[in-house]
Parts: sequence; structure tokens; C-alpha cells
Amino acid sequence: MITIKQTKEINSGLKVELVNSFEQLDKYADSWDLLALNAQRQHPVMSHAWITAYFRTMVKKDESWFCLFAFDNDDLVGVLPLLTKEYKLFWNKYLLLRTPNDAHTMAVDFLFKEKYGKKAIQLFADYLNNMRPKVIRLTMNQISYNSTTFGILAGGIHGIYSCYYPNKFVSIIPVEGSFQDYKKRLSKKLIGNLRRSGNSLKELGNFSVTAINDGSDARENLLSFAGIEKSGWKGKKGATIKYNFWSFFEELVHNMVKREWLEWYFLNVDNKRIAGYLTISFGRSAFIYKTGYDEEYRSHSPGSVLTEKMIENIFSTGKYDVINFFTDYEWLLRWNVKQKPYYKLVIAFNNPLSFFSTRLRFTIYSRFPFVRRLKTFLSRFTLMLRGNKKNPR
Repeated sequence: MITIKQTKEINSGLKVELVNSFEQLDKYADSWDLLALNAQRQHPVMSHAWITAYFRTMVKKDESWFCLFAFDNDDLVGVLPLLTKEYKLFWNKYLLLRTPNDAHTMAVDFLFKEKYGKKAIQLFADYLNNMRPKVIRLTMNQISYNSTTFGILAGGIHGIYSCYYPNKFVSIIPVEGSFQDYKKRLSKKLIGNLRRSGNSLKELGNFSVTAINDGSDARENLLSFAGIEKSGWKGKKGATIKYNFWSFFEELVHNMVKREWLEWYFLNVDNKRIAGYLTISFGRSAFIYKTGYDEEYRSHSPGSVLTEKMIENIFSTGKYDVINFFTDYEWLLRWNVKQKPYYKLVIAFNNPLSFFSTRLRFTIYSRFPFVRRLKTFLSRFTLMLRGNKKNPR
């Protein structure tokens, strides 16, 4: 159990507050979302809307959550959402911290007003160093390539040691010039395939693309999208949002609609939806979050046709600087995306156990890539052996 006081003044001139109830979180909803929208690195996962959806539905049984807020007088200038797991060693208890992260949530980072960046991170570092039980480490998976946190940490934060290294990639399309300019950069093979797919869809009946951004029928649209997704390989593997993440997506969609950030794209043939995109409009970025198509129409490439129409629409609005696909699926390469790295960031704290279990270990990982590759290989090999033992021939 965390025993540190709920609020504390630290020499930075800022005040830090620990919040661990939804009632308290919701009190700061508007100022938190405004902070995320105005941040240099705009990303919807950093918003109150996203983090509360995660906290309500995705926290593991052996974890609890809390959130740190930094204030300059009454002005919210920093946020750090955290999950904590208690770890026992001999007679002592320690805490392992992480930011929200899973297959559908990534890039959760320190959030702050830019001029308060160093002060806010130092404030949170001092606070966490004073927690009881002591903190062993804080892990942040898949921090975005354009995060300003790395530069601040490189300048030095008292009481913590940080290291980071590449961990997967994200695919983006800069929205520069017109859609026709962008289309000229696509391969002739893809252009030809898109033309043939469009013609084959016309032969099936009246086909159209619907863009929905007014929040109407949000739950019905989510159910419709889930049905499309279930028809494909994800349904066969039990990896759809309907199987494993329905509560999270219901909460997230509800929150996104309230803020007018949610957009849907559907490809229809004779009023039947055969492909869909769930997207999020956040600041100057269009985030392409989830996609699916009806397996019955696979030979007509409905997903590719819808992707072209969606990108064309995004270019035409003039609202965006970048299209962010959240991930780095191989099929995205044909769309002339730029791949940017996600990073794993690990922070060690000012105590002996943290030094030996975190600082030394992750310094090796960050400086010697072959050690990371070896660790990954051994982890996969161990999982394979376990699978063979459970399913002997």
C-alpha cells in the first residue's frame, strides 16, 4: 500500500497531487485533455478520455493505478498516469511501475506544458523517490519518436537514471501537398490494383464510402465494425475487439464521441458494410486506429479501396499535418509510409535494489543491441518449449 501523502510541495515551485479515484480524475478531465491537445507531441493516448478508459477496463488483477498531477498554482502543467505492482523481496516490499500499455494502448509518456517539461519530470522523480514502499523502476513501452522527454532526460534529472532503446515502429504519412501529389508516389502496381478492385466492386452493386464524424449511432457503428473485423483472420484466432477488448472499446468510443474526436469510415456495397476504419481526429493528426474487412469480399480488396478513399478525404480536409497508423504492419509499406521508431524507456530510482536490478541491466540492453536480440530469441525459444510440453505429439 502506498503511504506517501496525497499532496506535496517540492522546491520546483510546483505542487504535485496523487489521484487514485475516478471522481478525482474526472475533476481534471477538461484541463487534462486541453493539456494533451496543446502539447508539442499531440497523441490521443495521453488524454483523460483514453487513460480513464484504460484504467476502468484493462488494469490487471495484481495491479492498482494512480495518477500524478503537477500544478503551477491552479494551472495543470503535468500529468503522469501509472500502474503499480507490489513486489516482495525477503521481508521488504517494493513497487514496479509502468505506464498504460498493451496491444491497443501505446506511447503513454510524461505529459506536460513544454516550458514546464524539466520541472514537471523532476517533480515526479522526487515524488516517486520518496514513495513507500520504494520504487524499483518505471517502464514506459513504445514511447513515440517525436517525444520531447528524451531531450529533457538527457539534460539530467536528479535522483533517477534513464535509458532507452528502439522498440518497434510506427507508420506515418506526412500530409504535404495534394492527394494527387501523394498518389504519384505510389507504385504503378498498387494504382493498377486499386483501379481493378474498384471496378470489381462496382460489378457487385452500388458501392460507396461513408465518413461519420458526428458521433451518431456510436455503439451501433462499433458493433458493425466488430462484426466486420470478426469475419477475417482475427475472428478465426479469437483476436478481435469483440472477444478480448470489448469493454475497453465501448468505454473509449463513448469518451471519444463526447470530445468529438471519433471518426468512422465504411465501405458499402448495396448498403452492406464490407470494410471499416475506426479513426481518431486529435489536433493536427489523424490517427488510424483499427481496420477490418469482410472476408467474403477478400478477392475485391475492399480494405485497399477504403484506405485510398480515407487518405484522399484526410488530405482534402486541410485539417491535418500527419496520418498516424499506430503500428508498422507490413501491408502499410505499399502506401509509401515513413516508419518512425517507438522506444522503450526505463527509469531507475535512487535505491540499491533499483541500481542492481534495473540500472545495470537496462544499461546493457540499451548499449548492446545483440543482447536484446539474444534475450528475445531466448524468450521465444522458451515459449516454444513450453508449448511443445503442453501439446506433445
